[in-house]
Amino acid sequence: MPRRTTWWAVSPMLLTVACGTSPPPPCAGGTECPGALDGGGQVVDIDHGATSATGVMSDAPEQERRRASACADLTALVQSERNARLNATGALQPAATARAAAARLEATAVGAEGLPISDGALSRARADYVRLARQYGQTHARLGDAIAANDSRRAVGLIEWSLTVALDFEQARATILRLCRVDDQGTTSADPAVPIAKGPFPVSSHPDLADPTKATRTAPRSFRVRFETTQGSVDLYCLRSWAPQGADRLFNLVTIGFYDDVAFFRAISGFMTQFGIHGVPTVAKAWKDAHIPADQVMESNLRGRLSFAQAGRAASPGYTADDRTTQLFINLKDNLQLDGMGFAPVCEVANGMDVLEALHSGYGSRAGGDQANIQNQGNAYLRTTYPALDYIIQARIIFAMP
Repeated sequence: MPRRTTWWAVSPMLLTVACGTSPPPPCAGGTECPGALDGGGQVVDIDHGATSATGVMSDAPEQERRRASACADLTALVQSERNARLNATGALQPAATARAAAARLEATAVGAEGLPISDGALSRARADYVRLARQYGQTHARLGDAIAANDSRRAVGLIEWSLTVALDFEQARATILRLCRVDDQGTTSADPAVPIAKGPFPVSSHPDLADPTKATRTAPRSFRVRFETTQGSVDLYCLRSWAPQGADRLFNLVTIGFYDDVAFFRAISGFMTQFGIHGVPTVAKAWKDAHIPADQVMESNLRGRLSFAQAGRAASPGYTADDRTTQLFINLKDNLQLDGMGFAPVCEVANGMDVLEALHSGYGSRAGGDQANIQNQGNAYLRTTYPALDYIIQARIIFAMP
């Protein structure tokens, strides 16, 4: 992961002794992070067990093939339902017609539920579609009952309600088509094997984003952070006593919305996932050198714990480096070797490890070694160059104990 050349070039043996064959530690600010440095300061790529010569995880093509297959099946299903709906006639339909529509919508919901979909964004879109299909179908079933009972007042009310549901249902259908790059005529607008970039998502407009010197609140004794990601929600429980300086920075960053629409740009399956470069270059630049004072390392980097990434060596034995800024990583396994390298946990995952493990890891360390471009060009560059990356949609403090 990101680190400064001086540390690793001067001490090339440190990585071998501390990490063995593990990937290098999470670091921030460097471009050499995909691998260790040899004695001459050159990058030597580390094989993480499933990385091809290009740095892309070898299972990425299979993941995209499965996604393309899921898109084909799901779009065919939702388009078939839409065509049947458009071919229906009449406003106040006979009872049998309304009940037939209810049965068709339920069959569509069941069919959609049965499709194997592993992509997080597509799975959530499918869940919304299924929920609304059932809601729309139940409205039709009640409409059929009202027509059969000659209850015109109730029937008219149900028709009015169904129009509201229909708008949401159409939006859910449109979301699936957008994710699968299919238009209303069923034409694929791009190669379905090419990942579709997620987002963009709303970014915060908090004034302190432009000036780190103003984001200096002291964190509560304990607080919870929720990351709404493109794969689902992750809740973290944070204790200021673990790393006071780091906790203060994290609390301020989340409070001002720094992590909204921020990418998990380096995810290595079975090791860790890293994030924290703001997607707007001017904001990223403002925080690039906003260093956090060193913390003593009080806890271990166990699975599910969150620590700040850093570029330099520990300020002193048992302490973090003094150049932490905004980048964080969450351990996907016990990484005790990082304790002695000065990485101090601040929080631990209370809920959502399955979400973290589902984050796209196909790029391995490629984006981790591309931080200069990410800093300078932001999310526009990430979404073009690494379109399959997952993102934090929104980060918020959901609980705080003074």
